[in-house]
Amino acid sequence: MSEAADRGNLVAKLDSFLASCLLRRWKDALAVLHSTRHNVPLCEELGLTSRCVDAVADLIANPAVAVVPAKSTSASPWWAHDVAELGVDMFWRIMVAVKSTGAVNEKTIGDALKTYARRWLPNVAKDGLAAEQPFDHAVGASVKQITTRHRLLLEKIVSLLPVDKDAVSCAFLLKLLKAANILSASPASKAELVRRVAWQLEEASVSDLLIPSVSCMSDMLYDVDAVAAILHEFALRHAAATAPARSPDDNSPGRSDGHRRSRSDESVGFDGARRSSSAAPVSQYALARVGRLVDTFLMEVAKDPHLPVEKLLAIAEAVPDSARPEHDGLYKVVDSYLKRIRR
Repeated sequence: MSEAADRGNLVAKLDSFLASCLLRRWKDALAVLHSTRHNVPLCEELGLTSRCVDAVADLIANPAVAVVPAKSTSASPWWAHDVAELGVDMFWRIMVAVKSTGAVNEKTIGDALKTYARRWLPNVAKDGLAAEQPFDHAVGASVKQITTRHRLLLEKIVSLLPVDKDAVSCAFLLKLLKAANILSASPASKAELVRRVAWQLEEASVSDLLIPSVSCMSDMLYDVDAVAAILHEFALRHAAATAPARSPDDNSPGRSDGHRRSRSDESVGFDGARRSSSAAPVSQYALARVGRLVDTFLMEVAKDPHLPVEKLLAIAEAVPDSARPEHDGLYKVVDSYLKRIRR
């Protein structure tokens, strides 16, 4: 019965009970949110799902004002494991709401994303073990359905990645990129991961960069094209960070020689400005670290009998000159390659 029949009826009492009791307690709010999946259209129409999402986000952002469980002793946020039990769409809505509050730092957001990925996404689980997939097996889903679900999950996680460089590790980003290759994720998701990896490439290890090749058109063991794309982005980052500032005259429609800039030039200029606004300076230590990383990576992939020498050279030349104060690593790469072709 609604208030149209008589004041103080069931609808008003339920609304009051939700607001004053259930949605102010962590476990209760999650339980109500879980229950909405039994009648999704009606709960959405009544606004119950949105209220639950907002309530959970508020409890995450302001745990002191409500009844929440004791803080977790693990590296994950106290709320991450509970939220990780939700479906991907509901998880995405909660994370968007949490981020919109501005009360939760980006490192915490990143830790929550890692917890969710380890719970549901294969090949991102800790120690390289496949994540548990009880829901998929329970419903007897086909391989295609499971792959589609995982692809959607991966793309949602990528869309939620915090802007802060230190919010997630480079190793985690490369695990996502490996999963993106396996799941045939969208080009936009792959491009975003490549850009993010390049942003903190100096933190990577060789094992992180050894991305298995899933191409049916090649017998190569590793996806060196993905690494080449990462190095291309890293070179752009380095160039954007070291490029001299433009003079006011450079921004005028016409050049000093009287010729108008082409549209392609203007596009490149805009893209460069956009990159430079987000690119952090690359220290000499980071450059040298990347140089050693790439040379060690090349020593490993040079053992692949199916790797064309052109790809090997392309990756070797993709590293900025200033990243190699010495060339001992390259000599070892050549030696490794020659030993392989002599076998």
